[in-house]
Amino acid sequence: MIALFGSKKILAAIGVVLCVLAVVFTVIAQGAAVKELNEKLGLPESDKKASGQTYAVGETHRGTAVDITVADPKAFTTGEYAAPAQNAKATSYQVTVVNHSDKPWSAAMLLVQATMGNTSAEQVFDTNAGLGGTPSQDILPGKDLTFRVGFVDAPGDVTIQVGAVTDDKVYFVQKR
Repeated sequence: MIALFGSKKILAAIGVVLCVLAVVFTVIAQGAAVKELNEKLGLPESDKKASGQTYAVGETHRGTAVDITVADPKAFTTGEYAAPAQNAKATSYQVTVVNHSDKPWSAAMLLVQATMGNTSAEQVFDTNAGLGGTPSQDILPGKDLTFRVGFVDAPGDVTIQVGAVTDDKVYFVQKR
């Protein structure tokens, strides 16, 4: 092999160039695959209105494909079969997603997380309280989906992060 290319340095340089080209082509192929998947799922390529916007709980984020509202905080005590904590103080929130695009939008792509004070809040799964996690149904054009999410209480203000599997996220803050 060295006789063909002249020296170890040239062979090493060719190897480096081929590795860099492989990485570049992989990144381009992944970008194209994500774009195609977003189109099939009815997701926008990027919601320029979303990137890091902050709202008060009760306000509505108006996006390019969907509007998202986090509202109606209700304190409750988790049930005896709730996860991750039984008989714990918690707060639930109503999440409404309105699809104003011309394609179905998959709620399975939605991620809902929270912090309370400066700690990560644990999401509550409690079927007796109607908290089964984020739904996975498609939301048809012109329709909406409403569900509740809950989090184990901790001291401090609440910040609820809502985003799609794409990098777009919006934040809803409840001062306490």
